[in-house]
Amino acid sequence: WAGWMQGNLLAALVLPFVHWFLTGLTFHEAGHGNLSSNPAVNNAMQFTSLPIVYNPWVFWSSHIFSHHQYTNNEDYDVDVHLWSPVRLCEATPVTGPAAPFLGTEGLDQFLLKSALSTLNTCVLAPGRILLDRQTSTRIDSVPAGVNKPELALSLLPSLLVILWPVLTFHSDPLRMVFLALWPWLVSGAIWTTVTQVSHIQSECQFPPQDKLNEGEACWWKRQAETTLEYSQDSVFWTYLTAGLNMQGLHHVTAGQVCFCHFPRIYPKYAAVCAKHGVEIRSKENLWSAMEGLFTFVDRINPKSETSLVLN
Repeated sequence: WAGWMQGNLLAALVLPFVHWFLTGLTFHEAGHGNLSSNPAVNNAMQFTSLPIVYNPWVFWSSHIFSHHQYTNNEDYDVDVHLWSPVRLCEATPVTGPAAPFLGTEGLDQFLLKSALSTLNTCVLAPGRILLDRQTSTRIDSVPAGVNKPELALSLLPSLLVILWPVLTFHSDPLRMVFLALWPWLVSGAIWTTVTQVSHIQSECQFPPQDKLNEGEACWWKRQAETTLEYSQDSVFWTYLTAGLNMQGLHHVTAGQVCFCHFPRIYPKYAAVCAKHGVEIRSKENLWSAMEGLFTFVDRINPKSETSLVLN
């Protein structure tokens, strides 16, 4: 960060990668209460997600209260709507081609918004809440105990990432733009890759309520079957993704078991799933998982007639 503030391009280039590598394990586990048995430690360390990954206050409402309880449920999972109007869930009503965003549609719009996703979670979402301009209370919300001064204070580090290059390097426009945008674009791409590749898949769709019979209406089973896993035997990918390469295990143990135990207990988890007829969705590696995500998003998002002609 010191090099970035001084305008060092090499430091700025590696900054978002280093920030994720050094803090990704910490803030995600702390946010779920898994980092420490001391709640005060978890509360403090979750703020290492700032300034370029997510605002913890927004994370609590959208991720823990919504996504982890209602994974891939079109009615209640906030993550399903974060790239709106791009459809990420087959249950989302088709209203025609998604409105263009900066000239992009469908998969292209998803990729662009993915690169900007942490700018939304760190700046735009808390900003909309502060200004009472929420696009939806399902998407923009914070815990009731968080007041606006607290939320505003948490917003300052992220605003600094935007304003510092403008105030300091305005005489060098190219450097200014690179320093202001690069951290967000890369952190957004990393965040989307690590967190969303395990849910935005054709085999991970939440079954419609009218198709659930009594035997299928099990919350634990839904958690496992609306998630995708890959490279489960890789310690490297486990630590690089904070255990999210074993997303199903994370979902059924969130708030109870730290990801560092996942490689050891995963075979037992798989055995329990097999015993109770729970199907584990998995791909060989991250690359095949990404291919599945792109294919699914492209398939369920119709393009406009103009776009189809051009293609």
